[in-house]
Amino acid sequence: MGRLIISESEKTDILRQYNLILEQDAEREPLVIDKVITFPAGYYSEKYLKDLIPEVEKITQYLKSGKGNAFLVGVEMSSGESQIPNSDVETKNPEGTTQGWLAQQRQTSITKYITDQLQGFVEQKLLLSLPTFTINPIAIGQTPWVGQTFIQPNGEKYVCTEKEKLAGCITKYRACRVSTCKDLASKYASEQYIKVKITLKELSEQKKCLDNMTIEVNYTKGGHTCNASVYKIFINGIQLTRNDGKPFASLNNDIINTNRELNYYNNNPKQSGARYNKFIITPEIATELLKGGKKSFTISAMCWNPLGYSFPNWGYGCHEGVGTIIVTNGTGEKFTYESSTPRERDETKTLVTINACGSGKK
Repeated sequence: MGRLIISESEKTDILRQYNLILEQDAEREPLVIDKVITFPAGYYSEKYLKDLIPEVEKITQYLKSGKGNAFLVGVEMSSGESQIPNSDVETKNPEGTTQGWLAQQRQTSITKYITDQLQGFVEQKLLLSLPTFTINPIAIGQTPWVGQTFIQPNGEKYVCTEKEKLAGCITKYRACRVSTCKDLASKYASEQYIKVKITLKELSEQKKCLDNMTIEVNYTKGGHTCNASVYKIFINGIQLTRNDGKPFASLNNDIINTNRELNYYNNNPKQSGARYNKFIITPEIATELLKGGKKSFTISAMCWNPLGYSFPNWGYGCHEGVGTIIVTNGTGEKFTYESSTPRERDETKTLVTINACGSGKK
């Protein structure tokens, strides 16, 4: 009876189903912080961000408790303004009356504050990278200002005009906002907000797979000789370096016509014509690849043909078949793919798209 072979990820799933995986070995739930930030009216600088101090402490504890693992952090910001005219109380900037300006300044302050607070964790290798920020468009409230009727405590009905929107309207609104205009004030207040959502996600499994992953570009089939088969190899646009320090893969194997210059491009040449090229995803490259929460990774090849070697069937381009691509992840799982390479000189072609653990399954 044949053996049933399962992958490491499948083993993990089975162990988790039967509660046989230790909590410290499992990926933790993401840390999600939802916070409404309050600034004093007309202010926006970082010194008013005391609401975020305890949240940064939560992030600190979460990261320290998972030391040795890799984390990504994303920040989403949503802001709203009412139609009440703004004013820059802090620096008296004349642009402060422009709709949306105050919210933009507050977003800038929050972005800088969070980035500065988390910089140290990147340096300590607790975070893969600085946060990625998603800034949603500023929502302007639907409750009118110009044309609005402010009923005064004495019963006077004051209608706000365009001419008086920065002066008389403000005075009349302030006179009634806690009494006869309090329902209107509540509407305006509900339209004024800055919401910050911070999400930290542990990437221990992906990082474990990508660290020291090897990508082999080999020709082992025999029956073919060609010296138009030198390619630059990339993963998600990052050029890889072969394990002998050379920035290309060579499948050149025409032994009879190979000269010293062509020999430079060979890696572990064999008289049988087989060629082997191994590229290693270092932990540093793995970190770069995981930035932004990427889940798919495209391995591609560019036809280089550095010596401009002309072959009857390919001209000055490259041989069309690459042979075999072998991906071995950091936990030892191996995946084999067949692909064709670009034929035209300087053309780039996708060889295979994989997930973080090397599988072609999305």
